[in-house]
Amino acid sequence: MSILRALTAEPRKRLRRVITGAVLACIGAGFGAVALGFATWALFATLQPQWGTAETAAVIAAGYFIVALILFAWRSNIVAPGAAATPSTGDHRPDEPAVNGADSAEALAKTIASGNAARAGGFAASDELAKQLTPIQLVMLAALNGFISGRKT
Repeated sequence: MSILRALTAEPRKRLRRVITGAVLACIGAGFGAVALGFATWALFATLQPQWGTAETAAVIAAGYFIVALILFAWRSNIVAPGAAATPSTGDHRPDEPAVNGADSAEALAKTIASGNAARAGGFAASDELAKQLTPIQLVMLAALNGFISGRKT
């Protein structure tokens, strides 16, 4: 039994990491949804006395509709039908640099060189944050964001 246990130790660790990551991602998405709900309620409560109920609801709905359109356009740009991923670089568009581990510094340099300084600044900040935060800290950050957004009324 010890040989079988030794042979399956690494796959079990990977499976445990994948399941833990999926559970934490679902929990984070749940906390993000709660934070979005609190933020929407706070925005409604703030604007409703000035504009009225129907107008405030229409403005908030239009805002969500615009964000949804932007996200769908972004998704269709990233996941282009018929676009084949190159086997050596992973699953990204050919005109964008790969951002895998040690390549992130090289990708940042390519982004800066291509003239996208604003995008490079955001990339550097998110890359640094991703290196420093653990999944638990990310979940706690989402929860804290929900409480702060909900209390600003």
